[in-house]
Amino acid sequence: MSQLHRLGDSQGVRTVKNLTGLQETQTRMSQFASHRGENTLAIVGSDFKALLHEHICLLEWLSTLCHIFRKYNTDLSIESKQILMRLHWEEKHNLEKEMNQTSCLIDPNIAHPILITMYIIIFIGGLIGTSLMTYLIIGENRLSVTNTSIINLLVVHGIFLISVPFRIAFYVQKRWNYGLFFCKIVSAMTHIHIYVSFIFYVIMLSMRYIGFFKKKDKIEFYRTLHSLGVSGATWIFISVITIPLVFTQYGKSVNFTETECFQFQDALKNQAVTTVNYISSVVIFTVVTCLLGVQTFIFVKALKQVQKPILAYQEIWVQLKSLFFILVMITCFFPLHMFKFYYVDHYQDCFYINEICLSITALSCLDFLPFAVKTYYGKVLQFVTFAT
Repeated sequence: MSQLHRLGDSQGVRTVKNLTGLQETQTRMSQFASHRGENTLAIVGSDFKALLHEHICLLEWLSTLCHIFRKYNTDLSIESKQILMRLHWEEKHNLEKEMNQTSCLIDPNIAHPILITMYIIIFIGGLIGTSLMTYLIIGENRLSVTNTSIINLLVVHGIFLISVPFRIAFYVQKRWNYGLFFCKIVSAMTHIHIYVSFIFYVIMLSMRYIGFFKKKDKIEFYRTLHSLGVSGATWIFISVITIPLVFTQYGKSVNFTETECFQFQDALKNQAVTTVNYISSVVIFTVVTCLLGVQTFIFVKALKQVQKPILAYQEIWVQLKSLFFILVMITCFFPLHMFKFYYVDHYQDCFYINEICLSITALSCLDFLPFAVKTYYGKVLQFVTFAT
C-alpha cells in the first residue's frame, strides 16, 4: 500500500504540473483558432496535428490516472478526486469540440491534386463539347427558343473555360501571379457560371414544356433579330446585377497575398451575404424540384402515348434529353448548395471542401459533350456512307 500511496502522491504532483500544461495547451488552442481565422492554409499542416496530438496524449494520461485511483482506491482527498475528474471531463470536452470544429479541414497537398484533376477534365471535355456543339448549331436556318438557350449556354461555358487554365496554374504552382483584380474576376466567374447557366437551363426546359403542352415541336423566333433581342435583354439584366457586385463588393474585405487567391470566404461575416447564400440555395432546390416534377409528368404522359419499343419514338428521346439537363443541375449544383447550409457557419475550416464543391458545379460544362460527339460522328458516318 505504501507504494500505491507514493504512486498516488507522484501522480498527484504530475496532475498539478499537467494542470499548468493543460492551461497552456488551451491557451495555444485559442491562439490557434484565432490565427486560423486569419490564415487557414498556414496552419492546416503539422502545427494543427501537433496540438491535437497534445490533446489526445493528455486525455489518455488523465484516463489512466483515473483508472489507477479507482482500481487501487488510493488515498486522495475528495477535493483532489473532484479536480482530477473535472480535468478529465474538460479535456475530453475540449478535444471533442476541436475535432467537431475542424471536421472538414483538408490538407492542401491532398486538395490540390483533386482540384487539378477536376479542372483538367472540365477544360478538355468542355472545350471539345462546346466546339463541336457550336459547329453543329451554326448550320441551323431558324433559331428556336431552345436553340437560342443552347447558344447562350455555349457562350457561358466558353467564357468560364477561359478562366480554368488560371485556376489550374494556381493549384500547380501554389502561387498566384496575376494580381488581386484578376483573382477576383477568375473567382467570380465560377459563381457567375453557376447562376447564369441555371437561368438558361430553366428557360430552355420551360420552353420545351410549353411546346409540349401546346403540341408544338419547337417555339421559333420568326426573325433572327427577335432571338438576338431576347438574348441581349437577358445578358443586360445579368450584367446589371453581377458586374457592379464583382467590381465593388466581391473580395472587398480580403487581405490579399500571392499564395492565397480565391480566399474570399470572410465575406460570409456579413449577414446579408449569408442570407443571399441561403436564398440562392432554396431557390435552386425549389425550381429544380418543380422542373423534375413537371418532367416526370410529361415523361409518363409521353410513355402512355407510344407503343413498344419506346426508344423508337423521337418524342421519348426529346424528353430523355430534358431529363438529362435536370440531372445535370442536380448532380452539379446540388452538392454545393446543400453544403452551403453548413459552410456559412464553418467557412474558415471548410475552404477546400467548398472549392471541391465549386469544381463539381463546373462539370456542367460537359453537358453538351455526349450530344455533340454523338451527332458529329453520326454526320461523319452518314457522309462517309453517302460518299462510298
